[in-house]
Amino acid sequence: MQYIKKILVADDDENIVELIREALTDEGYSIISADNGLLASIKAKEDQPGLIILDLSLPRMDGLNVCKKLKAQDETKDIPILIISAQNKKEIVIELLKLGVKNFLAKPFNVDNLINRVNTLYPENTPSVQLTNLKIKYMPNMDILNIKLAGELAENDTSVLMNDIDNRISQNIHKVILNVIDLQSFGMEQINVLEDIKNHFLGNNIKFKITAGNSRDLRSNLIKSSKLKEDLLMY
Repeated sequence: MQYIKKILVADDDENIVELIREALTDEGYSIISADNGLLASIKAKEDQPGLIILDLSLPRMDGLNVCKKLKAQDETKDIPILIISAQNKKEIVIELLKLGVKNFLAKPFNVDNLINRVNTLYPENTPSVQLTNLKIKYMPNMDILNIKLAGELAENDTSVLMNDIDNRISQNIHKVILNVIDLQSFGMEQINVLEDIKNHFLGNNIKFKITAGNSRDLRSNLIKSSKLKEDLLMY
């Protein structure tokens, strides 16, 4: 089974967010991002990440006030927070310590140090959303997110898979290519799952294509589907 470990990254520097996303995606984490403090507080409550990486210098609500708000809410008070910031004023550090926020990484930071800190802080007992016997490989390239799916694609994987892909789409991603290879027991149930995923992204103005890899039987089944035939791109 594949588990999705969610992390919220709150930073208004897109380059920093992408650096963290790339480093932690390779470690198996799924990244949610927010470019201001108000949005970070909302996403923390709605998405319930296992860890929050938070910059102190945020628009609309600074990182210190985000911490205060999160620690005051039952839904978010126990989520560990890792501060990444160039600010290290004594009074701010004292305020953070009073709130129970003890983890701080100074900017500019070393990526290996970030990974080690995240692996240490991410709680082992955090309930992680799980997919069934589905193998996923994500390959971001320029403005395209390429995804390879193999294994068993079940109907109850649909929303989990869509959310995971959503979390990996950065601002520069405008197209998603889903390459379905070696899917087992492929039939109408799997076709309906792919149709749901396709409609989700087209509805969010993301260009979407389904490819069939090099599996002859899989291509044959997809072509038989009037739902996906027009969108199917075969290699």
